[in-house]
Amino acid sequence: MKIAVIGAGGVGGYFGARLMEAGHEVFFIARGSHLAALRSHGLTIEGAAGEFSLRRIHVTRDPSAVGPCDIVVMAVRCFGDEAAAAVAGPLLGPDTLVLTLQNGIDAPHRLSRRLGARRVLGGGAYIAARLAGPGLIRVDAPRVVLELAPVSGVLGPLAAEFVDVGNAAGFEVNVFSNVDVVLWRKLCLMAAFAGVSCLARADIGSIRNDPVSFGMLAAAVAEAAAVGRAAGVALGEVIESEVMDVLARMPTGLRSSMLDDMEGGRPLEVMALSGAVARLGAEFGVAVPVHDAILARLEGISRGRQGKPPVELPAMEGV
Repeated sequence: MKIAVIGAGGVGGYFGARLMEAGHEVFFIARGSHLAALRSHGLTIEGAAGEFSLRRIHVTRDPSAVGPCDIVVMAVRCFGDEAAAAVAGPLLGPDTLVLTLQNGIDAPHRLSRRLGARRVLGGGAYIAARLAGPGLIRVDAPRVVLELAPVSGVLGPLAAEFVDVGNAAGFEVNVFSNVDVVLWRKLCLMAAFAGVSCLARADIGSIRNDPVSFGMLAAAVAEAAAVGRAAGVALGEVIESEVMDVLARMPTGLRSSMLDDMEGGRPLEVMALSGAVARLGAEFGVAVPVHDAILARLEGISRGRQGKPPVELPAMEGV
């Protein structure tokens, strides 16, 4: 397959590298110093999910130099998806599919309004990946899972081929029929972990070891699940325990990407995470005190950084 990856940080870089190692034609769209690093160093994956290096990779700032692809993977931060979509035009042929890996619950729907639902796959990436140096991605947990669903509800032949390609390339791909289930499953985990880790300024191991922080984490997961159900999303009865099991198995020192962004002076994804839970909780009459507290603490920090020049694509990504 011919695949373009917009946003070659920890998440996009890992999936793109795996697909390239498996023999597919992969093009990374990057810019600035990250573009230069990929050109000079190639891409190396190390850590719990396997280790390998790709010394010569296709990387460019200009999508028009790539041309139409089978799959376009959008792996930028949630506040960068509109900009990424705006430059993706040269990558789109008549049948190209776009897979969104943004946090939050809106990206596939926004993109569908621009491109049409038949073109868009919504995804949730479960991977503990970070940029550890120029062209170096470290993955701190052995299991890497990609959940996806077609926005149209129909998994076409090209999407089905990508599922097979991903499973063969060394990461697990699970397919759902309802894209909102995929998005909310990830939101229940990400909004809770990112928000509580920023409030506590702590990694997951420290959160688990502190009864107050861990209680907040469990409550935040339950709040998000309750809002999702109130919004009509078929999350099932065990989503809370499933998410808490994932959090229990995370490596002790794992930090949320939003905590890294907060300490690195970058804009935060809090409005797409706890902000979405709080907004919809108010709409549907579901109390969400933990997410309200997260939003109250972090919204001002994030808004104060929105006017700064954009950080190069992206500085840190992960669960």
